[in-house]
Amino acid sequence: MVDPTSLNVLIVDDEVSVHGVFSRLFAKMGYACDAVASGAAGLERIATRPYDIFLLDKNLPDRSGSDLARAARAAQPNAVIIIVTGYATRDSADSLVGVADEYLSKPFELDTVRETVAELVARRRISRPSPVPAVSPQPGSRWVHLVSDQAKETEQLKKICEHLGAHFTTGVSLPATGIPDVLVASAGACTFDVRRGVWAWQAKKKDLPVVLFVDPNSSSDGAAAVALKATIRVPRPVDGAMLLLLMQRALG
Repeated sequence: MVDPTSLNVLIVDDEVSVHGVFSRLFAKMGYACDAVASGAAGLERIATRPYDIFLLDKNLPDRSGSDLARAARAAQPNAVIIIVTGYATRDSADSLVGVADEYLSKPFELDTVRETVAELVARRRISRPSPVPAVSPQPGSRWVHLVSDQAKETEQLKKICEHLGAHFTTGVSLPATGIPDVLVASAGACTFDVRRGVWAWQAKKKDLPVVLFVDPNSSSDGAAAVALKATIRVPRPVDGAMLLLLMQRALG
C-alpha cells in the first residue's frame, strides 16, 4: 500500500487559474502536484512520470481529455482519473466507462473535490505491483520475460518459447534480478514502474530487444512504444505464426 501522503497528482487544464486552485487544494491534502496546460504536455508527462491521481480537462484545445484519460489508464491501471468539464453528457460519460472514475462539472465546490478525491483514493487502494521473484535460466538458454495480464497472449508466447527452447517467465512487473535476452510486453500493462525498470535495463544493455503488443488504433499504445524504444510492434489481435517469426528474429 502506498502512503497517501506520497501520492502524485497531474493536472491538465488550459486554464492556468485552475492550476493554482487545484495545486493549493492538493498541497493541503499532502499530495505532490504537477500542472500542464496542453494535451501534448499531458501525454509527455503520462509517458515519462509516475502519477497516482489525474485531473484532466475534457475540452483541451489540442487534444481530447478522453484520449489523455485512456493513456493515463494504460500507464497507471490503479490510478484515480477524474475528468473536469464545463458540461457532461450521458454519451461522453458512457464513452469512458472503465476509464474515468468520476466527472466534475464546472463550477464546483472545492470541498466536493476534496471529498471525491479522498473517496476514490480509498476505493482504488492505490498500490504498485510487487517485483517478480528472481529467476535462474538454464545455462546456455535464452531468456524471454513477458509483462502482461492477457492469458491468451501469455499462453501463445509460452508455447513459442518452448518451441524455440527459450526460458520463459511472466508477471505484471519486471524480474527482481537479471536482464532477459528479450522483453515482451503488453502496452497496456506497462505502468510507469515497468517503464522505469526497462529504461534502467536499456542503460545497461543498449541492444535489449523490446517486443510490444499494441492496438494499432491506440495513441497511448503508440506513445508506449516510443517511450520504450520498442524494437518490434506486434499488432492485436496477435497472429501466432507472425509472433513465432518475430520471436525468432528477436532471439537472434
